[in-house]
Amino acid sequence: MIEKIANDLKDIFEKKKEKIKIIDDVEGIGVLKRENFREFKRIEFNKACYAVDGGSAIILDGGSWILSKIRVGYVKIEKNRTREVFAKEFYHLFVLLEDGYISKLYKMDKNDLNEVNIDQPDFSRRLKGENAIIRNEILQIPSHLMKHLEYSLLEELVYKIAKEGDLILEDSLLYTPFEKGLTILKSIYQNCLDKGISLVGISKTTRLRTDFGRSLGLVFEEGEKLFKGKLWYYYPLLSERKMKIVGEDLIAKLHEDSDRCFRLNICAKDIEKVLGYIAYFCKDPELLGYPYPLMLIDRIIRITNKERENESMNAYFVFKKLGIDSIIKDIKSQDFHSELDKRAHK
Repeated sequence: MIEKIANDLKDIFEKKKEKIKIIDDVEGIGVLKRENFREFKRIEFNKACYAVDGGSAIILDGGSWILSKIRVGYVKIEKNRTREVFAKEFYHLFVLLEDGYISKLYKMDKNDLNEVNIDQPDFSRRLKGENAIIRNEILQIPSHLMKHLEYSLLEELVYKIAKEGDLILEDSLLYTPFEKGLTILKSIYQNCLDKGISLVGISKTTRLRTDFGRSLGLVFEEGEKLFKGKLWYYYPLLSERKMKIVGEDLIAKLHEDSDRCFRLNICAKDIEKVLGYIAYFCKDPELLGYPYPLMLIDRIIRITNKERENESMNAYFVFKKLGIDSIIKDIKSQDFHSELDKRAHK
């Protein structure tokens, strides 16, 4: 049965054109060119490397409101040792109203939970910019706020902590659909250039595609034809950019024996040298070709399914103990899937 689908997909991909377009719906288009592939060398890095990441999870869903947990942080690696681990934890309450919404952020400080006032993104606009309340996208609100908090932490790193020659790795493309976040990113970008700090956004997933349906894998195949068993990058990626993504946009294979490539944004004056620095951190045999500092911060920041389930259970019992029946009824009205899931394995 699946064989039929596999062959249909193969037929679609074989309709390859002489000129292959690379398409990014947010940023623009380009044409795949052989001359844009270049080899680079690994360079030993002895300054401080910071890796920044965030995690979020919805712990209660009341349909028109959600309660989520958010964690952001960074690790500092210097001379192949972990020198610092920093993390912040938040809870976020988001409630849809008839004519707007309420968005409250609470920060964990030791054993206390206090509301914090920050300049949050404008969630009343949909991702494409229409002036409408986000209803269908309510489940995406925690991840958008997490990214905003991540960029605020990145701003603090660039302005107050990192020094000239340091390297900062961000666990995503340097992009946001919100104007406030984009303003922060552009300011960070300029400060990195002024202070001599290298900032790199690395995407774990991408919807980058070709005009005949292939994705990043095609660029990897073409790169391997030219530089098999070597480090290489493809730049510039897009010839017609809308400049919504900060930094130089490119694709790179970061270890000689890796079987994948990544899309990166680099904020630096010498992108090839910075690629050499990144490759220095991509030698961990657990996952060749991916920077170890980002792997480390992911383990620290990630909100696991077990943690989410524990938080959900604790919050539910708190509301129940307080006797807030309306909240309990909202949760039960949204959570019948889990009741069926429990019985499916009996």
